[in-house]
Amino acid sequence: MAPEQKKITKKPFWRNKNTYILIGATILTLQAENIYRHIKNFIKPNEITQEFKEEFKIPLKGHDYNLKYLPNIRSLAFALKREQIELPYTLKNFRIKPNNFFRQELTEQINTIFGTEYSGYYNPMSKNIAINELVCTSTVHHEIKHAKTFDTLKKHPEFKKQWKEIAKDENGNSPYLNGFFQFCGRVILLNNLVPIDTLSSLDDLKEGFVSDYAKTNFYEDVAELGTEVELGYSIGSITGLDYFICDKSNKNTRIQKKITLLAEHQIIPAEYPEFAKLKEKYFESFGSEFGSTDKEKGEIFLEASKEFIKKHPDTIYKSTIYKARGEINNNLAYYYPNQLERMNLMVQEYKQALKCEYQEFYETSMILDELTNYYYQINDSAKENMCREASINYLTHDLKEAIHITNSTTKLLESRGFFDD
Repeated sequence: MAPEQKKITKKPFWRNKNTYILIGATILTLQAENIYRHIKNFIKPNEITQEFKEEFKIPLKGHDYNLKYLPNIRSLAFALKREQIELPYTLKNFRIKPNNFFRQELTEQINTIFGTEYSGYYNPMSKNIAINELVCTSTVHHEIKHAKTFDTLKKHPEFKKQWKEIAKDENGNSPYLNGFFQFCGRVILLNNLVPIDTLSSLDDLKEGFVSDYAKTNFYEDVAELGTEVELGYSIGSITGLDYFICDKSNKNTRIQKKITLLAEHQIIPAEYPEFAKLKEKYFESFGSEFGSTDKEKGEIFLEASKEFIKKHPDTIYKSTIYKARGEINNNLAYYYPNQLERMNLMVQEYKQALKCEYQEFYETSMILDELTNYYYQINDSAKENMCREASINYLTHDLKEAIHITNSTTKLLESRGFFDD
């Protein structure tokens, strides 16, 4: 009689040690490939990383594929440039984190498995910034504000205490999450334990915060408010923060006090509180019809903006203010018998905007289009063609430069004598 055969049962794959050996071997192979890439890029950097270091004096790191097909690289460059002009900051590396798990570094893979999702982070120990490959402009500003905050605390450790004092609620309590909940917010299986804030964005502002995330801790509060200021850079853009600051019915002054403190330490432009009031005057100058300007209020804005530039000649907001002055001079021309004189003032303001060190890319494009149309209307074909050529150069060259923020369009116009008169 044949011996009874034992029944063989297969273990589930998660209980099979070979599964973990395979996973471990795969991760080690990928990390070995990452190390190889780092060595290769150190010896012979690719074109994008070379350009980035030349422009910003900071190494750009990441997977070759993600760097080659990186979207919104232009927005990244403009955000970094503006922040550097406003206040230089300490940064050793800038990394693009791949969304693809198998292209991530080991620490990123561990965070992907166990941690909550994030769009970026700043490491104060290594002075590194990492953002995901989608490159959201607000994330770039947010992480740089972290870098500037730590730089500020080295020189002014009292900044943190001053901020926390302002942030306290009516009962004198801290509004921020405690250490336990902050930890839970970073772990994927524990983040549901974090209390959910159901306040509307307006109520957040009344409490002194620009977002629910700002209530996490002091550092996130600073970064969120600083980012909101940067997103309202253009004088023609109005944010919820701008509305709140300009609304005199708001009794709570926490936001204003925080902004004053940020400006004092130049984590945001020192002149921003005054610029916010100038933006208010700009929007008040709008006429009853779309695209028109109220005569009296338009003149008030022109005088106020003139004084602002006189007081802050090196302001980062100079180009956007000159653009607004050009628009208003154009609109006010219809109130005066000698319209050409006002139109000439518009041209001079636009020229000043084009000569500024920092220019928001879409505003520059609009200025060149406006000048092209103006010279077409007055039959000045030479300058019309000059501005049209400059506009084409801006779109095909300056905006095509992936990393370098060049002013070749301004140099082109200078070489043609455009700014001489």
